This record gives sequence, structure tokens and C-alpha cells, in this order.
Amino acid sequence: MANAHEMSIHVVSVNLNVLPEGLPQPNHNYISIRDHTGQELLAIHGFAVDREIGDIVASGGESDTLRAFMLPHKFSKKLMESFPVEAEKEIWRGSNVEGNQKLLSGLDAMVFFNKQNLVYHKVGLEAGQNSNSIAHSIVKAMGLEFPTEIANLWAPGHDRILLPENWTSYYARGLLDPKQAEQAYAGLLTHELDFGNILKQVKQDPVPEDPDGKFFDPKNPETPYTAAGTQHIKASTVPPDVKIEVSPLPPPKA
Repeated sequence: MANAHEMSIHVVSVNLNVLPEGLPQPNHNYISIRDHTGQELLAIHGFAVDREIGDIVASGGESDTLRAFMLPHKFSKKLMESFPVEAEKEIWRGSNVEGNQKLLSGLDAMVFFNKQNLVYHKVGLEAGQNSNSIAHSIVKAMGLEFPTEIANLWAPGHDRILLPENWTSYYARGLLDPKQAEQAYAGLLTHELDFGNILKQVKQDPVPEDPDGKFFDPKNPETPYTAAGTQHIKASTVPPDVKIEVSPLPPPKA
């Protein structure tokens, strides 16, 4: 019987079918957050965004920027419906309290990525810098291991981690009480990770002088890490040593 106080985290890999028939096809990896029944609540993707029009583009290039998005299930499903799932793997299952902590660590990393004004690279000298870089980095940010069977698929950009050296999320340093977690989550959704706000920021960010050579440098990120969402947390009446089981955080509105 499914435990209503549990949630799970999965990595999903879809085949893009963008190259001529007969050639190997690249994959797009993303993170799926699910409730105790296995129903997806939300998905975390990396996408190329056109700097001029400020919108997601299907096939990015060096003139575009790479951004991380958290999408409600129905929106993610709509975007992915044309691409067959090649593999998926559950990488974590546990209490909603722990799961929300891992989710917040991932969202914290997303805000960091989006502040770096990253250039989108399908491929590179060592690795691309694209949606697969986002997926692998999110798993790392959550303190989890990327599944080998998906890592072995052809997903350009998978090997590039977009986190600074010795990075640890503020949210991984101790469990927040449920009320604080909900406050941080709600604040991030309506501010730093609001879909429209991300696209608006793209149009405001400067265009790199040398986009062909601009890759993330873990030793020298463009913008240093600062914990995201802490300004949304208000003092809670729940003692920090009390563990309370809560439902998974609600998915963002479409």
C-alpha cells in the first residue's frame, strides 16, 4: 500500500528524434517529482531561450541562453508529448519532509543557474552546456546519484556540472519545519522561479561578447552563490526539532 506521507524523485530521458533517420538521436533528460501514487506533480527542465524574443526555442544555439524551469505536470507533458520516453529511473523515495528539503535544494540551484547568464551549447570541446547539464546538476544539488543506465544514453551536455566547487545548498544544511519550507517554496515560485519572470530576466541580461567560448567555470561563477528564497521564510511557531509529516508541496499553477 502506498504511503501518503511519501514522495519520489525520478530522472526521465526522452528521445528527441531531431537528426536524419538512421543517425543516433540525442536525448533530453529532466527531473520528475511525484506523489506517493506515482503521479507527477511537477518537472524540472533546462531549455534554450531566445535572447531577443525572450521565449523558449525548440532547438537552441550559441546565440541563446540556457535557463532552468519548474513546470506543472500538464505543461511538461504537453511539451514532451512528441518525444518517446527511452528510460526513466526512480532515484529517491522517502518522507515528504525530506523530499521537500531535496526539492528546495534543487530549486536553490535553479536560481543559481539562471543568474549565470549561461550560453546554450549543444556540444562543446569537452561537453555541451544544455538541458542535460541542468538535469545532472539538479540531481547533484539534491545530494543524489544520477542513474547509470540513463547516464549511458547519448545526452550531450550531461557531463558538464553547473555548480560551483564545494557547493552545498542552504536547504541541505538542516531540515526546515514544514511551514518554513512552504514559505520558501511559495516565494521562489512567485518571484525568482516564476515562468514569466525568468523570461523577462533573459531580455534584460547582457549578451556575452564571446558566446562560442563562454562555458560555466565552477571556480569562478559569474554570480556567486547566495541562498535563494530565504527572504520569503518568516519565523515559524513550529520548534525546529519537531518533525511533522506534510503533503508534498503543491505544483505551480499553469
